[in-house]
Amino acid sequence: MKEDIQKLHTANYESYARLYKIPHFQYEPLVIKDNDYSRFDNLCQLLKSLECIRYNIELGPKEFDYTFIEKTIQVVKNAIIESLPEYEKAIWG
Repeated sequence: MKEDIQKLHTANYESYARLYKIPHFQYEPLVIKDNDYSRFDNLCQLLKSLECIRYNIELGPKEFDYTFIEKTIQVVKNAIIESLPEYEKAIWG
């Protein structure tokens, strides 16, 4: 998973450099610590951040595989929905 997150980070910066025509854009590599979830206050903030990253990445399908971020966004959306009181109270079936 860390490798996939690093790919998102790199693709986000590559898209930024292309958009603003920065030929040799230098950026800090992402440091991912185990169990570091403090960046997001809640699942909604995580979802919004993921959607922002997905929106900002403007690479072609041959340059970047969007599968990881799209699946992750869907998993977070499902988790948000399943945690809603209305969902908990809803009748199964």
